[in-house]
Amino acid sequence: MNRRAEISMEKRGDVSMFMVHLTRDDRSDRTEEAGGKSAHDNFVNMLDVKRIYALGVHCLHGDRIRGLPEKRQRLFRVTCFTETPLDQIGRLLDVGFRKINLEPYGLVFERDFLYQKGAQPAIYINDYGPNKSRDAMECVYEIGVKNNFTGRTWPLLPLVNVMHDGHDFAWEREWRVIGDVTFEYGELVCVILPEDEYKLRDRMARIGVPAIDPAWGYEKVILELSSQQRSTKKVWKAVSSPVKPKPKRTLS
Repeated sequence: MNRRAEISMEKRGDVSMFMVHLTRDDRSDRTEEAGGKSAHDNFVNMLDVKRIYALGVHCLHGDRIRGLPEKRQRLFRVTCFTETPLDQIGRLLDVGFRKINLEPYGLVFERDFLYQKGAQPAIYINDYGPNKSRDAMECVYEIGVKNNFTGRTWPLLPLVNVMHDGHDFAWEREWRVIGDVTFEYGELVCVILPEDEYKLRDRMARIGVPAIDPAWGYEKVILELSSQQRSTKKVWKAVSSPVKPKPKRTLS
Protein backbone atom coordinates (compact mmCIF):
# COMPACT_ATOMS: atom_id res chain seq x y z
CA MET A 1 0.00 0.00 0.00
CA ASN A 2 1.11 3.55 -0.68
CA ARG A 3 2.71 4.69 2.59
CA ARG A 4 1.02 8.11 2.51
CA ALA A 5 -2.36 6.41 2.13
CA GLU A 6 -1.50 4.04 4.97
CA ILE A 7 -0.55 6.91 7.29
CA SER A 8 -3.77 8.75 6.39
CA MET A 9 -5.84 5.69 7.31
CA GLU A 10 -4.09 4.73 10.55
CA LYS A 11 -6.01 7.14 12.81
CA ARG A 12 -9.31 7.12 10.94
CA GLY A 13 -12.09 5.31 12.79
CA ASP A 14 -14.29 5.36 9.69
CA VAL A 15 -11.69 3.68 7.44
CA SER A 16 -10.40 0.18 8.03
CA MET A 17 -6.91 -1.13 7.37
CA PHE A 18 -8.52 -4.50 6.68
CA MET A 19 -11.01 -6.21 4.41
CA VAL A 20 -13.35 -9.00 5.46
CA HIS A 21 -14.93 -11.89 3.59
CA LEU A 22 -18.06 -13.11 5.38
CA THR A 23 -19.75 -16.43 4.68
CA ARG A 24 -23.41 -17.34 4.45
CA ASP A 25 -25.72 -20.34 4.34
CA ASP A 26 -26.17 -21.04 0.62
CA ARG A 27 -28.25 -24.22 0.88
CA SER A 28 -31.39 -22.36 -0.17
CA ASP A 29 -30.02 -21.50 -3.63
CA ARG A 30 -27.64 -24.44 -4.11
CA THR A 31 -28.44 -28.04 -3.20
CA GLU A 32 -26.08 -29.91 -0.89
CA GLU A 33 -25.09 -32.10 -3.84
CA ALA A 34 -24.16 -28.93 -5.75
CA GLY A 35 -22.05 -27.68 -2.87
CA GLY A 36 -24.59 -25.77 -0.78
CA LYS A 37 -23.48 -25.59 2.87
CA SER A 38 -24.14 -23.78 6.12
CA ALA A 39 -22.11 -20.66 6.88
CA HIS A 40 -20.11 -22.71 9.41
CA ASP A 41 -19.30 -25.43 6.87
CA ASN A 42 -18.42 -22.91 4.16
CA PHE A 43 -16.01 -21.26 6.59
CA VAL A 44 -14.39 -24.59 7.46
CA ASN A 45 -14.07 -25.50 3.79
CA MET A 46 -12.27 -22.21 3.04
CA LEU A 47 -9.84 -22.94 5.86
CA ASP A 48 -9.24 -26.50 4.67
CA VAL A 49 -8.49 -25.59 1.04
CA LYS A 50 -7.08 -22.09 1.76
CA ARG A 51 -9.21 -20.68 -1.01
CA ILE A 52 -12.27 -18.45 -1.36
CA TYR A 53 -14.15 -19.65 -4.40
CA ALA A 54 -15.71 -17.18 -6.84
CA LEU A 55 -19.14 -18.74 -7.22
CA GLY A 56 -21.49 -15.87 -7.95
CA VAL A 57 -22.22 -13.14 -10.49
CA HIS A 58 -23.31 -10.02 -8.60
CA CYS A 59 -23.12 -7.19 -11.12
CA LEU A 60 -25.61 -4.94 -12.91
CA HIS A 61 -25.96 -7.31 -15.89
CA GLY A 62 -26.14 -10.48 -13.78
CA ASP A 63 -29.47 -11.74 -15.16
CA ARG A 64 -28.18 -11.60 -18.74
CA ILE A 65 -24.78 -13.02 -17.84
CA ARG A 66 -26.32 -16.04 -16.09
CA GLY A 67 -27.89 -16.89 -19.45
CA LEU A 68 -24.50 -17.04 -21.19
CA PRO A 69 -22.44 -20.21 -21.70
CA GLU A 70 -20.57 -21.41 -18.60
CA LYS A 71 -17.21 -20.35 -20.01
CA ARG A 72 -18.42 -16.74 -20.30
CA GLN A 73 -20.09 -16.75 -16.89
CA ARG A 74 -16.79 -17.62 -15.24
CA LEU A 75 -15.36 -14.29 -16.45
CA PHE A 76 -17.83 -12.47 -14.19
CA ARG A 77 -17.67 -14.54 -11.02
CA VAL A 78 -16.16 -12.66 -8.12
CA THR A 79 -15.11 -13.03 -4.51
CA CYS A 80 -16.54 -10.30 -2.30
CA PHE A 81 -15.10 -8.35 0.63
CA THR A 82 -16.09 -5.38 2.75
CA GLU A 83 -13.93 -2.53 4.01
CA THR A 84 -16.39 -1.91 6.86
CA PRO A 85 -14.39 -1.29 10.09
CA LEU A 86 -14.14 -4.39 12.28
CA ASP A 87 -16.20 -2.91 15.11
CA GLN A 88 -19.06 -2.35 12.64
CA ILE A 89 -19.06 -5.76 10.95
CA GLY A 90 -22.07 -6.80 13.01
CA ARG A 91 -24.11 -4.21 11.07
CA LEU A 92 -23.80 -6.39 7.95
CA LEU A 93 -25.29 -9.47 9.60
CA ASP A 94 -28.91 -10.60 9.54
CA VAL A 95 -30.20 -7.64 7.54
CA GLY A 96 -33.87 -8.48 7.13
CA PHE A 97 -34.50 -7.04 3.68
CA ARG A 98 -31.60 -8.86 2.00
CA LYS A 99 -31.96 -12.09 0.05
CA ILE A 100 -28.39 -12.98 1.08
CA ASN A 101 -27.91 -13.03 4.85
CA LEU A 102 -24.29 -12.98 5.93
CA GLU A 103 -23.33 -14.73 9.16
CA PRO A 104 -20.54 -14.18 11.74
CA TYR A 105 -18.00 -16.46 10.06
CA GLY A 106 -15.30 -14.78 8.02
CA LEU A 107 -11.70 -14.12 7.08
CA VAL A 108 -9.87 -10.83 7.69
CA PHE A 109 -7.01 -9.70 5.43
CA GLU A 110 -4.81 -6.64 5.19
CA ARG A 111 -5.85 -4.36 2.37
CA ASP A 112 -2.48 -4.68 0.65
CA PHE A 113 -2.86 -8.46 0.42
CA LEU A 114 -6.08 -8.04 -1.57
CA TYR A 115 -4.65 -5.17 -3.61
CA GLN A 116 -2.06 -7.65 -4.87
CA LYS A 117 -4.89 -10.04 -5.78
CA GLY A 118 -6.46 -7.36 -7.98
CA ALA A 119 -9.20 -6.17 -5.61
CA GLN A 120 -11.26 -3.23 -6.81
CA PRO A 121 -14.05 -1.31 -5.08
CA ALA A 122 -17.51 -2.11 -6.40
CA ILE A 123 -18.78 0.67 -8.68
CA TYR A 124 -22.27 1.91 -7.86
CA ILE A 125 -24.14 3.71 -10.62
CA ASN A 126 -26.61 6.30 -9.31
CA ASP A 127 -29.98 5.61 -10.92
CA TYR A 128 -32.04 7.68 -8.46
CA GLY A 129 -31.93 10.85 -10.52
CA PRO A 130 -31.41 11.93 -14.11
CA ASN A 131 -27.96 10.87 -15.29
CA LYS A 132 -26.46 8.89 -18.14
CA SER A 133 -24.08 6.63 -16.21
CA ARG A 134 -26.29 3.56 -16.53
CA ASP A 135 -26.64 4.14 -20.28
CA ALA A 136 -22.85 4.27 -20.49
CA MET A 137 -22.57 0.88 -18.74
CA GLU A 138 -25.14 -0.59 -21.12
CA CYS A 139 -22.94 0.52 -24.01
CA VAL A 140 -19.90 -1.12 -22.39
CA TYR A 141 -21.87 -4.37 -21.99
CA GLU A 142 -23.01 -4.31 -25.61
CA ILE A 143 -19.41 -3.79 -26.75
CA GLY A 144 -18.40 -6.76 -24.59
CA VAL A 145 -21.06 -8.96 -26.17
CA LYS A 146 -20.02 -7.88 -29.66
CA ASN A 147 -16.36 -8.71 -28.89
CA ASN A 148 -17.25 -11.95 -27.11
CA PHE A 149 -15.86 -10.41 -23.91
CA THR A 150 -12.31 -10.47 -25.21
CA GLY A 151 -11.69 -6.71 -25.42
CA ARG A 152 -10.29 -4.28 -22.87
CA THR A 153 -13.59 -2.90 -21.60
CA TRP A 154 -15.41 -5.94 -20.17
CA PRO A 155 -13.28 -6.35 -16.96
CA LEU A 156 -15.08 -3.26 -15.63
CA LEU A 157 -18.48 -4.95 -15.83
CA PRO A 158 -18.14 -7.46 -12.93
CA LEU A 159 -17.60 -4.49 -10.59
CA VAL A 160 -20.69 -2.47 -11.55
CA ASN A 161 -23.94 -2.31 -9.59
CA VAL A 162 -26.83 0.14 -9.66
CA MET A 163 -28.50 2.20 -6.92
CA HIS A 164 -32.23 2.95 -7.16
CA ASP A 165 -35.37 2.85 -5.01
CA GLY A 166 -35.61 -0.95 -5.18
CA HIS A 167 -31.91 -1.82 -4.92
CA ASP A 168 -29.09 -0.04 -3.11
CA PHE A 169 -26.22 -1.78 -1.32
CA ALA A 170 -23.56 0.92 -1.57
CA TRP A 171 -23.54 0.99 2.26
CA GLU A 172 -21.84 -2.43 2.27
CA ARG A 173 -18.56 -0.78 1.15
CA GLU A 174 -17.83 -3.76 -1.05
CA TRP A 175 -14.64 -4.71 -2.86
CA ARG A 176 -14.37 -7.50 -5.44
CA VAL A 177 -11.74 -9.77 -6.91
CA ILE A 178 -12.52 -11.43 -10.24
CA GLY A 179 -11.93 -15.15 -9.69
CA ASP A 180 -10.85 -17.17 -6.65
CA VAL A 181 -8.62 -15.87 -3.86
CA THR A 182 -6.02 -18.24 -2.39
CA PHE A 183 -4.25 -17.57 0.90
CA GLU A 184 -1.95 -19.02 3.53
CA TYR A 185 -2.76 -18.98 7.23
CA GLY A 186 0.04 -16.48 7.82
CA GLU A 187 -1.80 -14.02 5.53
CA LEU A 188 -4.86 -13.94 7.80
CA VAL A 189 -5.00 -11.00 10.20
CA CYS A 190 -7.69 -12.82 12.20
CA VAL A 191 -10.98 -14.62 11.64
CA ILE A 192 -14.57 -13.75 12.51
CA LEU A 193 -16.26 -16.39 14.67
CA PRO A 194 -19.13 -16.55 17.15
CA GLU A 195 -17.89 -16.56 20.72
CA ASP A 196 -19.30 -20.04 21.38
CA GLU A 197 -17.49 -21.76 18.47
CA TYR A 198 -15.02 -23.36 20.87
CA LYS A 199 -13.64 -26.06 18.56
CA LEU A 200 -12.98 -23.64 15.72
CA ARG A 201 -11.42 -21.13 18.10
CA ASP A 202 -9.12 -23.83 19.40
CA ARG A 203 -8.18 -24.77 15.84
CA MET A 204 -7.33 -21.16 15.02
CA ALA A 205 -5.24 -20.83 18.18
CA ARG A 206 -3.21 -23.86 17.14
CA ILE A 207 -2.32 -22.28 13.81
CA GLY A 208 -1.64 -18.90 15.42
CA VAL A 209 -4.63 -16.96 14.06
CA PRO A 210 -6.74 -14.83 16.44
CA ALA A 211 -10.54 -15.04 16.40
CA ILE A 212 -12.95 -12.21 17.19
CA ASP A 213 -16.72 -12.03 17.49
CA PRO A 214 -18.32 -9.13 15.55
CA ALA A 215 -20.59 -8.46 18.54
CA TRP A 216 -17.61 -7.46 20.70
CA GLY A 217 -16.57 -3.88 21.40
CA TYR A 218 -12.97 -2.69 21.16
CA GLU A 219 -12.10 -3.42 24.80
CA LYS A 220 -13.43 -6.97 24.56
CA VAL A 221 -11.44 -7.49 21.34
CA ILE A 222 -8.23 -6.27 23.02
CA LEU A 223 -8.77 -8.52 26.05
CA GLU A 224 -9.50 -11.54 23.90
CA LEU A 225 -6.57 -10.96 21.54
CA SER A 226 -4.27 -10.68 24.54
CA SER A 227 -5.65 -13.89 26.02
CA GLN A 228 -5.43 -15.72 22.69
CA GLN A 229 -1.84 -14.54 22.18
CA ARG A 230 -0.84 -16.08 25.49
CA SER A 231 -2.66 -19.32 24.67
CA THR A 232 -1.06 -19.49 21.22
CA LYS A 233 2.37 -18.89 22.76
CA LYS A 234 1.85 -21.88 25.02
CA VAL A 235 0.76 -24.07 22.11
CA TRP A 236 3.75 -23.09 19.97
CA LYS A 237 6.12 -23.53 22.89
CA ALA A 238 4.82 -27.06 23.36
CA VAL A 239 5.15 -27.80 19.64
CA SER A 240 8.62 -26.29 19.21
CA SER A 241 10.02 -27.67 22.48
CA PRO A 242 8.89 -31.28 22.72
CA VAL A 243 9.84 -33.25 25.78
CA LYS A 244 13.22 -34.83 25.14
CA PRO A 245 13.39 -38.59 25.72
CA LYS A 246 15.43 -39.67 28.69
CA PRO A 247 18.79 -41.24 27.76
CA LYS A 248 18.83 -44.99 27.90
CA ARG A 249 20.68 -46.50 30.79
CA THR A 250 23.49 -48.87 29.88
CA LEU A 251 24.83 -51.70 31.93
CA SER A 252 28.45 -51.26 33.05
